[in-house]
Amino acid sequence: MTSPVPARSDLPRRRAARLWLAALALPVLVALAAAWLVLTESGLRAAAVLAGVLSGGQVALDAPAGRLAGPLRIGVLRIDGPDLRLRVEGLTLTWRPGALFDGGIAIDELMAERVDIATRPQDEPAQRTPPESLVLPVALAAQSLGIGRLVVHEWADGDFIAAGSVFEIADLAARAHSDGGRHRIESLAATLPFGRAEFVGEIDGRAPFALSASAALTGTSNGHEYRLQFVADGNLLAPQLRIEAQGAGLSGDGEVLGAPFEAVPVRRLRLALGDLDPAVFEPSAPRAALRIAADLSAQGEVQGEGQG
Repeated sequence: MTSPVPARSDLPRRRAARLWLAALALPVLVALAAAWLVLTESGLRAAAVLAGVLSGGQVALDAPAGRLAGPLRIGVLRIDGPDLRLRVEGLTLTWRPGALFDGGIAIDELMAERVDIATRPQDEPAQRTPPESLVLPVALAAQSLGIGRLVVHEWADGDFIAAGSVFEIADLAARAHSDGGRHRIESLAATLPFGRAEFVGEIDGRAPFALSASAALTGTSNGHEYRLQFVADGNLLAPQLRIEAQGAGLSGDGEVLGAPFEAVPVRRLRLALGDLDPAVFEPSAPRAALRIAADLSAQGEVQGEGQG
């Protein structure tokens, strides 16, 4: 007696069941892989290796620790491109990935102990053209941004950190916020080679990019304290800047009407300085009380006077 042969009609149903199981298993496997990549330290190390491979070796992350979901720490981040060289030491990040579901990026803390950067000089000066838009695709909230030391280097072959430095900033700390359309730096402070700078300001991401900002620079020159205050308004295409100076042998104010995207980047400059003593800046210079007034415009109209 022979055993019954399974009906052929069962085979399509079995194939369909296997396809459905595979279709259900695929997103589960993708979700598990994503969770491993984002929520584990081994996933962070794998992402560091992947970044190096995908960049052709231009990006390298040494000693990664933590998770992509945060908090994380990178011992050294290096970018070695044809026009940009960057080295970031002691990079730490704490952020809230859940904010991505609300269309935003929320950073609690982003810090770096030291940043070294160099860019290749351009053979031709870049054309000054206004941006079409500064609108961001997502909102951004950064509660604490900081760099212990930022060094801008000259472009050179070999180890760019050994090249001469062009500019240095220390103890940079900032807080910023953007809803995507309007961007605001709520606070920014840094130590520059010539003093301590503070800045707050905001700009609209839509043309003509209305802006409002204020800044202050305090320092000491030859033992004399000074303070410069800046207030900017208008828009990015025609910014207006007001300056006040006090201390270190000078006092006065000035106004600048800019045109950063035109052939002549300054439309008007007015300056009034009183009781300027050259001996404050150079002890060997004769003491004097100079008064300087100038009113310059891009149309060639010039008015000015000086008194000693």
